[in-house]
Parts: sequence; C-alpha cells; structure tokens
Amino acid sequence: MKNNHKLSFSFSEEADTRGHSPTWNTSVRFVTLLYHWGIVHDYPHLIELIALHQNWCKQPKFKDDSRLLEQLVKQWPPVDKKPRIWACFHIGLYGLIPRAILLRDRGVAILLKDEVFEEQQDMYLLYFQKTFGRQPADSELRFIRSGEPDCLTQLKRSVTDGLDVICFVDGKEGSTASKGWTVVNLHDMPIPVRYGIAVLSRWTGATVQPIVFSQVQGVPKVRSRWDFHPVTTNQYRSLMQYCYDLLHDLTAEEWIQWEFAPSFFDSVMANSKKKQNVTAKEQAWWIPMMTPNEYLLVDVRSGQTVVVSKAEHQYLCRKIQRLVVKIQ
Repeated sequence: MKNNHKLSFSFSEEADTRGHSPTWNTSVRFVTLLYHWGIVHDYPHLIELIALHQNWCKQPKFKDDSRLLEQLVKQWPPVDKKPRIWACFHIGLYGLIPRAILLRDRGVAILLKDEVFEEQQDMYLLYFQKTFGRQPADSELRFIRSGEPDCLTQLKRSVTDGLDVICFVDGKEGSTASKGWTVVNLHDMPIPVRYGIAVLSRWTGATVQPIVFSQVQGVPKVRSRWDFHPVTTNQYRSLMQYCYDLLHDLTAEEWIQWEFAPSFFDSVMANSKKKQNVTAKEQAWWIPMMTPNEYLLVDVRSGQTVVVSKAEHQYLCRKIQRLVVKIQ
C-alpha cells in the first residue's frame, strides 16, 4: 500500500488534549480487530495500519471540503424521486453525505445519537447556511434523536413528508436497549446489530439503500448497493446482512476509516478464541502496550500479554519506528 502522506504516530498512552489523536493502545486494539477479520497481511502491514489509523483519527470528522463534496455528488448513485432510507456507516467522510443529498434537491431527516445531537445538529446547520445562504426549512432538513421513544414515528412522518432518511446502521441507535437486535456475519465473524432501519422500511414502504463514502489514496470513493425492501419481519436480518455485505470489498485503508469498528471488538475476539485460529506453531506478532506501571507486549494473533524489561520494550518500539520509515 503506497501512501500519499507521511506516516507518523505516537507511543503515548494519553490522547492529545483536543481529543483528535487516539492513544497508541486504541490503535493497537483497532488493528487487532482487523487482524481477526483477516484484513492484515503480515507484520509490516500491521504496523502500517496502526500508523494510518492514528493519522486518520487526527483529521476532522466533518470536513468542509468543496472538492470532496463535488466528487460525492458526481459519484452519487442514480435514484428515483421517491423518498428512501440511506443506510450509512461511520466510515470515511460520512459527514458529507447529508450535504450531498441536499445538493441533489432532496430533503433529508438525520437520525442522531443523543450524546452527539447538539454538536452535529449545529454543524449541519452551519454547512447548510454556508451552502445555501439561509437556514433550512423543515421540509429540507430535520434532526431526530435516536433515544426518543417516538423516534420511529418521527422518521415515518419524515418519509411521508417526502424526505430521505439517513440512518447509521453501525451506531446501535434505539430507545430500548434489550430489543431490536439481530446478528450478521462480517468476515465470517458474527456481530450484533440493531435492525430499527428494517422496521422503518417495512413500516413506511421506503426502500433501504446502503452507501459508504471513503477515501482511497486521497481519492474520494462511493460504494453503494441496490435498494432493499423487507416485506416480512423474517427479512429484517437479511436486510442488515445486505447492508454489511457492502463492507466486504473495502480496502485496508478504508477499514481504518471505520470509526465504530472497535465497538465490535469484544464479540469478534470472543468468537476468534472459539475458532482457535492461532496455533502454537505460528510466530507471534508482538506489539508494545503503554501502561503506567509495567512494560507489556501483546501478541496480536493470540491475545497473549507478557511483561518484559524496559530495554526489551524500548527495543521493540525502535523496531516499529524503523518499519514505519521503511514502509513510506
């Protein structure tokens, strides 16, 4: 994988004060997940992905980039005028997707988590003001809290009013924590997902279309699939699997752009141990972990951790730094 930008990272166990840079341990956890999904080729590739993940996370989540927005609008899949439900993921440049829909003269309702509602609503309103020179009408842009008991009713009303709906299928939104779950397979690993988007589609008659907007070697890329409309409750899981199947063709560079992937870490690792993919004969892929009291190494393949001396820990850190320089 050739990179257009210089790779850099920090072994710090603390995130920067702005909250933009992930800790070293967070990136190690992330690429461990990718390894068990079968995305990591070898040890140098593992180190490269750690550096790429740290660099990607330093970028703003909501880029105000007219060039990228123009590319997204150009690559947008052709659709009819009927309102539809866009099944999105927190991958790449997802913050530009609502703006692209608006630029195609379609109204949009966005389902947002309670904890980010105020921040993201203000951001979208600011972008609308900059694009159109005014505040949006209710028929153009709506925001719906995922934690509200009547959020599905509000979404249904939005579809009835002719608006497209944006739902993030990886965000686990829903007002009832114990209901509305199913399991899909991603790289032969079962992961739990919410199926509220399937309920909304069947309830309203609006079709679901999965879409991802990412960057590959600095070039914007849109991935999408055809519409899916569940007719019965038995098709809810099929719809969710259909959405997640869109991710199978992602490159490793795109995988590290998935903000919510770490939320599946525990379920993937538990299943990986059951499969016993790692044998004693395989060479360990040791990575240093940053802790305040011990010098730890973790084997990404097996999950095993060992305590080593300070000198051994520093030696591996230097080895990783040399690998990053060699990769570039």
